[in-house]
Amino acid sequence: MTWVVRGQYPSGDVVEEFATEEAAQEAIERHRANGVPVAVKSPAPPGAIVPTRCSFCGQDRDAVGHLIAGPSQAGVAICDQCIALCNKILQGH
Repeated sequence: MTWVVRGQYPSGDVVEEFATEEAAQEAIERHRANGVPVAVKSPAPPGAIVPTRCSFCGQDRDAVGHLIAGPSQAGVAICDQCIALCNKILQGH
């Protein structure tokens, strides 16, 4: 069973998928520590496409720290390493 954690940030939702409830609970606690008022966990909806690799760099889920999925039907995801690179690029502008 895949657990989906949705952090509801003012700038938009952050969706992460985890194989265990324990990992999902850690993500919920992390979101709450960042001041996010609500983070919801649930099994992935039927028919959801669960990405197994980053859509940007192509690294496998097991090779990265976190893989954050896009909308459940899109099948896209971005890894924490690509997010860090994007943040560096944005800071330079």
